[in-house]
Amino acid sequence: MRAALAMAGIGLPVTLIERESQLGGNLRRIGRLHHSQLREEYAMTDKGMQDKYKQQLKVARDRHGKPSEERNAERKESIRLRKAVLDALATGPKTVPELAAKIGADPRKVLWHVAALRKYNEVADGPKQGDYIAYLRK
Repeated sequence: MRAALAMAGIGLPVTLIERESQLGGNLRRIGRLHHSQLREEYAMTDKGMQDKYKQQLKVARDRHGKPSEERNAERKESIRLRKAVLDALATGPKTVPELAAKIGADPRKVLWHVAALRKYNEVADGPKQGDYIAYLRK
Protein backbone atom coordinates (compact mmCIF):
# COMPACT_ATOMS: atom_id res chain seq x y z
CA MET A 1 0.00 0.00 0.00
CA ARG A 2 2.86 2.39 0.78
CA ALA A 3 4.38 1.63 -2.60
CA ALA A 4 1.11 2.51 -4.33
CA LEU A 5 0.96 5.79 -2.44
CA ALA A 6 4.58 6.59 -3.23
CA MET A 7 4.09 5.89 -6.95
CA ALA A 8 0.90 7.97 -7.11
CA GLY A 9 2.59 11.13 -5.91
CA ILE A 10 1.36 13.64 -3.44
CA GLY A 11 -2.12 15.12 -3.80
CA LEU A 12 -3.41 12.74 -6.46
CA PRO A 13 -6.39 10.43 -5.94
CA VAL A 14 -5.22 6.85 -5.60
CA THR A 15 -6.95 3.59 -6.46
CA LEU A 16 -5.45 1.02 -4.13
CA ILE A 17 -5.43 -2.62 -5.07
CA GLU A 18 -3.12 -4.68 -2.98
CA ARG A 19 -1.48 -7.66 -4.61
CA GLU A 20 -2.57 -11.18 -3.86
CA SER A 21 0.85 -12.16 -2.56
CA GLN A 22 0.90 -9.26 -0.09
CA LEU A 23 -2.40 -10.37 1.45
CA GLY A 24 -1.68 -14.07 1.54
CA GLY A 25 -3.78 -14.91 -1.49
CA ASN A 26 -6.72 -12.57 -0.85
CA LEU A 27 -7.09 -9.91 -3.50
CA ARG A 28 -9.17 -7.02 -2.21
CA ARG A 29 -10.05 -3.60 -3.42
CA ILE A 30 -9.62 -0.98 -0.74
CA GLY A 31 -11.26 1.81 -2.70
CA ARG A 32 -10.54 5.14 -4.27
CA LEU A 33 -9.10 7.44 -1.63
CA HIS A 34 -6.97 10.50 -1.51
CA HIS A 35 -3.77 9.69 0.40
CA SER A 36 -4.57 12.29 3.09
CA GLN A 37 -7.93 10.60 3.72
CA LEU A 38 -6.41 7.17 4.13
CA ARG A 39 -5.59 7.51 7.84
CA GLU A 40 -8.85 9.28 8.68
CA GLU A 41 -10.94 6.69 6.85
CA TYR A 42 -9.50 3.65 8.65
CA ALA A 43 -8.53 5.14 12.01
CA MET A 44 -11.00 4.05 14.70
CA THR A 45 -11.01 6.49 17.57
CA ASP A 46 -12.65 5.92 20.93
CA LYS A 47 -15.46 8.25 19.85
CA GLY A 48 -15.89 6.32 16.62
CA MET A 49 -16.02 3.02 18.48
CA GLN A 50 -18.61 4.40 20.92
CA ASP A 51 -20.77 5.70 18.09
CA LYS A 52 -20.52 2.38 16.26
CA TYR A 53 -21.49 0.47 19.43
CA LYS A 54 -24.47 2.78 20.04
CA GLN A 55 -25.63 2.29 16.47
CA GLN A 56 -25.34 -1.50 16.72
CA LEU A 57 -27.19 -1.48 20.05
CA LYS A 58 -30.00 0.60 18.56
CA VAL A 59 -30.34 -1.81 15.62
CA ALA A 60 -30.45 -4.80 17.99
CA ARG A 61 -33.10 -3.16 20.18
CA ASP A 62 -35.18 -2.27 17.13
CA ARG A 63 -35.05 -5.89 15.98
CA HIS A 64 -35.56 -7.64 19.30
CA GLY A 65 -37.21 -5.06 21.54
CA LYS A 66 -36.18 -4.16 25.06
CA PRO A 67 -35.08 -6.91 27.46
CA SER A 68 -37.89 -8.30 29.60
CA GLU A 69 -38.18 -7.49 33.30
CA GLU A 70 -37.29 -11.12 34.03
CA ARG A 71 -34.06 -10.86 31.99
CA ASN A 72 -33.17 -7.57 33.69
CA ALA A 73 -33.70 -9.21 37.11
CA GLU A 74 -31.45 -12.14 36.11
CA ARG A 75 -28.74 -9.75 34.93
CA LYS A 76 -28.91 -7.70 38.14
CA GLU A 77 -28.72 -10.87 40.25
CA SER A 78 -25.71 -12.04 38.25
CA ILE A 79 -23.94 -8.70 38.81
CA ARG A 80 -24.79 -8.81 42.53
CA LEU A 81 -23.44 -12.35 42.82
CA ARG A 82 -20.20 -11.50 40.99
CA LYS A 83 -19.61 -8.52 43.28
CA ALA A 84 -20.39 -10.63 46.35
CA VAL A 85 -17.84 -13.26 45.26
CA LEU A 86 -15.17 -10.60 44.78
CA ASP A 87 -15.98 -8.98 48.14
CA ALA A 88 -15.84 -12.34 49.93
CA LEU A 89 -12.47 -13.13 48.34
CA ALA A 90 -11.08 -9.76 49.42
CA THR A 91 -10.80 -11.09 52.99
CA GLY A 92 -8.69 -14.08 51.94
CA PRO A 93 -8.71 -17.33 49.96
CA LYS A 94 -11.91 -19.36 50.05
CA THR A 95 -13.25 -22.52 48.43
CA VAL A 96 -16.44 -22.57 46.38
CA PRO A 97 -18.51 -24.17 49.22
CA GLU A 98 -17.21 -21.51 51.64
CA LEU A 99 -18.09 -18.75 49.18
CA ALA A 100 -21.56 -20.20 48.60
CA ALA A 101 -22.21 -20.43 52.35
CA LYS A 102 -20.97 -16.88 52.99
CA ILE A 103 -22.94 -15.37 50.10
CA GLY A 104 -26.00 -17.57 50.50
CA ALA A 105 -26.09 -18.69 46.87
CA ASP A 106 -26.21 -21.97 44.97
CA PRO A 107 -22.68 -23.48 44.81
CA ARG A 108 -23.12 -24.22 41.07
CA LYS A 109 -23.73 -20.55 40.32
CA VAL A 110 -20.83 -19.53 42.53
CA LEU A 111 -18.56 -21.98 40.70
CA TRP A 112 -19.73 -20.58 37.36
CA HIS A 113 -18.88 -17.03 38.48
CA VAL A 114 -15.52 -18.08 39.93
CA ALA A 115 -14.66 -19.78 36.62
CA ALA A 116 -15.59 -16.63 34.68
CA LEU A 117 -13.61 -14.40 37.06
CA ARG A 118 -10.67 -16.77 36.72
CA LYS A 119 -10.88 -16.58 32.93
CA TYR A 120 -10.65 -12.79 33.06
CA ASN A 121 -7.80 -12.79 35.61
CA GLU A 122 -9.74 -11.29 38.50
CA VAL A 123 -9.40 -14.47 40.59
CA ALA A 124 -6.49 -16.88 40.88
CA ASP A 125 -6.07 -20.41 42.19
CA GLY A 126 -4.88 -20.48 45.77
CA PRO A 127 -3.83 -23.31 48.05
CA LYS A 128 -5.71 -26.58 48.01
CA GLN A 129 -7.91 -27.15 51.07
CA GLY A 130 -8.89 -30.79 51.29
CA ASP A 131 -10.65 -31.78 48.08
CA TYR A 132 -11.24 -28.16 47.03
CA ILE A 133 -9.13 -25.42 45.56
CA ALA A 134 -9.20 -22.15 47.45
CA TYR A 135 -9.46 -19.09 45.22
CA LEU A 136 -8.04 -15.67 45.93
CA ARG A 137 -8.62 -12.25 44.49
CA LYS A 138 -5.85 -10.77 42.36
